[in-house]
Amino acid sequence: MNSASTTDSVVHALLSDRTILNVGLTRSPFLFDFSVLQQFVVVCPSSLVSNWAKEFDKWIGRASQPKRVVIKKGGEEGLQQIRAYFSSMKHQLMNQTGQVLIISYDLFRMHAAQFQDLNSTVGLLVVDEGHRLKNTAGSLTLTALESLQSDARLCITATPIQNNLSEFYNLVNFVCPGLLGDLNTFRRDYERPIAASNNKNASSEQRSRGAAQSRALEETTKTFMLRRLQKDILKSMLPPRTEALLFCRPSAEQSKLYRSITSGSKSTGSFSDALTTLTTLRKVCSHPFLYKLDDGGPGGVGDPKAVLQSGKLAVLDSLLQSIRATAPNDKVVIVSNFTSALSIVESLVLDQRNYSHLRLDGTTDLQNRQPLVDSFNRSTPDKSFCLLLSSKAGGCGLNLIGANRLVMLDPDWNPANDVQAMARIYREGQTKPCTIYRLFTSGTVEEVIYQRQSQKGNLATLTVDGRSGQNTTGRFTKEEISDCFTLKDCDCDTKRKLGSQWAVYDGSESLSLQGCVDEPLINVAESLSETLAFVHIVDDDELAPLSVVDKEIDSASDNESAASIAKGDTMKALYDSDSNDEFEF
Repeated sequence: MNSASTTDSVVHALLSDRTILNVGLTRSPFLFDFSVLQQFVVVCPSSLVSNWAKEFDKWIGRASQPKRVVIKKGGEEGLQQIRAYFSSMKHQLMNQTGQVLIISYDLFRMHAAQFQDLNSTVGLLVVDEGHRLKNTAGSLTLTALESLQSDARLCITATPIQNNLSEFYNLVNFVCPGLLGDLNTFRRDYERPIAASNNKNASSEQRSRGAAQSRALEETTKTFMLRRLQKDILKSMLPPRTEALLFCRPSAEQSKLYRSITSGSKSTGSFSDALTTLTTLRKVCSHPFLYKLDDGGPGGVGDPKAVLQSGKLAVLDSLLQSIRATAPNDKVVIVSNFTSALSIVESLVLDQRNYSHLRLDGTTDLQNRQPLVDSFNRSTPDKSFCLLLSSKAGGCGLNLIGANRLVMLDPDWNPANDVQAMARIYREGQTKPCTIYRLFTSGTVEEVIYQRQSQKGNLATLTVDGRSGQNTTGRFTKEEISDCFTLKDCDCDTKRKLGSQWAVYDGSESLSLQGCVDEPLINVAESLSETLAFVHIVDDDELAPLSVVDKEIDSASDNESAASIAKGDTMKALYDSDSNDEFEF
């Protein structure tokens, strides 16, 4: 396995692992291969500090070497621990014993001066969730990490590319400085030719050059990057996992409100106004109450029939009922990008049905999060049937194997966020088959988000996974921008654009033809056929729907005049693959 590169006697590696297993299977054992390196520093998100410590205990024993110094708190206590680690380094090196410092990004950055004053060299610097270093403009965190002298650097990320190739350059440049030249050279030699070749109007010469540069980039980076795919690894290690895309018709009130918002925004607005409108439309896709609450209205949350005002929530309500009836030993995690949406689900669905549940969001104290997770994992469905989870607060690092079903209530522009969130239940220790239900409101901006996610995911496929010959684009056309603000009257806009690439859906019988054996989903397909408009079961080997943007977009809807084509200029940075701010709301 050629996964490390040696430059000037320094070992570098990029573990770009898409298996989405936890630290124990993919990370801690890697460290122990560096037997001659006695001093380690592990920098990770604060939510993963305790996980790293637990995995060291699991793999080498609580009392074994190397000694672990775990920094969980800031202030004077954390500073004293860091100083103690440095002061003991000389003694540890003399006695040929090692130690590991495990610290969060925030505390590492806060105490960067302490690390810069270090006279000794650390054997191995490990950066977990390394995609946080993607900003090509630099950051205080990146500067602090680069200032730490180390014999080796290991960068770990499941998403080496989120928006564009410049982000990938930043990770490579951290691991192997200068290998790809400066950023301008990289963009000239790799990013621009590859982006041009993936344009649907690219010439044969552009496609040929782009493919050649993609192969050249892969050849260069494979010497130090280990890339493992979920379909290649997990099937032999964990139970089966099924992902179902559920497209729900909007209710009459949702449709009316959606059209009202878009028609009211047809005058050219500022960049921030456009983003605000898109965010408002996303909330309406979950439930009209989210718009009313933002607008200062009463909302009417106490009405038990209010769940029917959202096609998506009606499907969720029916799905949870079916799970309780047909799989009483299963538990569910419900994930949303909006805490307000979690509150609506809690009030209109969980409380109305008397489902026991827990909640983890940004208001949950950090020290209470792991005990809450442990409680959920240990409890029975009667005690904790559901966990409401904010993707921003708990979408990274949490091990929620107490559940084997997960509902993604809404999509995020950044596919990495959804991938991370969906992986919470599919981790080491999971013993039951898992089902992921991804909910979308048909014909809305949510489908555009999914389509764009697929294109972004394919950028990694083309360049990092070494697969070419597919077509995707780097930026939105005016028609695609119009698509974001247009409500299409269809069962599934994505299916309409993909055509035969997706199987035809005609109710529960179609699910059987797609190989679906999930009884709760089949029941919902039968009982809510008017609301659940389309279902697609994702095949493990299925490529992302790359040709979505190659199909002719039908803008002849009632909303065409409200699609805000004039927003093209102000939205350009949002949809331009050359922008570092792409889709970061």
